Amino acid sequence: MSDSIANGECAVEAGRQEWLAADRSSRTLTVGDLVAELGALDPAMPVVFEGIDEPVGDYGVRSVSVVEGLARVDTFAGDPQGVDVFKSAQHVSSGERPRADVFPAVVVLCSES
Repeated sequence: MSDSIANGECAVEAGRQEWLAADRSSRTLTVGDLVAELGALDPAMPVVFEGIDEPVGDYGVRSVSVVEGLARVDTFAGDPQGVDVFKSAQHVSSGERPRADVFPAVVVLCSES
């Protein structure tokens, strides 16, 4: 192996170790954090991500909460472009077709702690 490749691999490993050692308070949960949080919940519960419109981008999960009384709104979820949308059963508008399923509890992944 050439010295430049070995030096590059060492730099990558050093960067990885630095990242692992850095303070991650109030930042995105790790896989281990998420598994621990979800492991304590009923595995049949639906999991949703809280909706945020701005800024554009992907959001890190900072907390997990359980919300009661959400209804899934019919948004053609079976279609290629469809999505499942969950709203408070009390806030489903008259123009929307609520599905028959109102969940007693839904796990919500939140981007804010």
